[in-house]
Amino acid sequence: LKEENNSNIYAFNKYIGILNKSKFTIYGNTGNTEKELDVQISNPIFSSANRFLTIAETKGQKLYLITDKEISWEANVEGNISQVQVNKNGYVAVVIVDTSYKTVIVMYSPQGKEMFKTYLSSTRTADVSISNDNKYLAIAEVDTSGTMIQSNIKVISIEKASSDPTNSVKNTYKGESGKLMVNIRYQDKDKLVCMYTDS
Repeated sequence: LKEENNSNIYAFNKYIGILNKSKFTIYGNTGNTEKELDVQISNPIFSSANRFLTIAETKGQKLYLITDKEISWEANVEGNISQVQVNKNGYVAVVIVDTSYKTVIVMYSPQGKEMFKTYLSSTRTADVSISNDNKYLAIAEVDTSGTMIQSNIKVISIEKASSDPTNSVKNTYKGESGKLMVNIRYQDKDKLVCMYTDS
């Protein structure tokens, strides 16, 4: 790469992608250019699983899902994107801040159809994860309004949320007071691994 190029590099599936000046160049395992895609993103957040890659603009509105080497869909959101997460089947969750709510989470199908929105009025989102069977969306919420930090996990039924978002919470797990959650990730069989700053 040329020194003056301010490139963003990300490995996904069996490729390496380099984003530079709205061009996303995909290289194969022999170093050959496999594909060049136009993506209107300069400061990216990446998330990948299996053959899917999401690219979103940090604190921006633009979002893409790439399947293998092709753009499957793109979307614009209201508010500013702070996180994206894709599961191995191409379902995408987008965390949005700076709206009238503290946090909004939007769920998209692999085809790019908006399935539902979840609104958090007083907590910020540390992380989100979508189960491998596409049944659940887990949200790690952090409440810093009290004297002690409170981290909780909310598990939403994706099927229920698609028709009735207000009654879609399957479970809420309350973390120990004072412990800060930083990452969550679904494993197989709907097991959820949770990482705190100290454990």
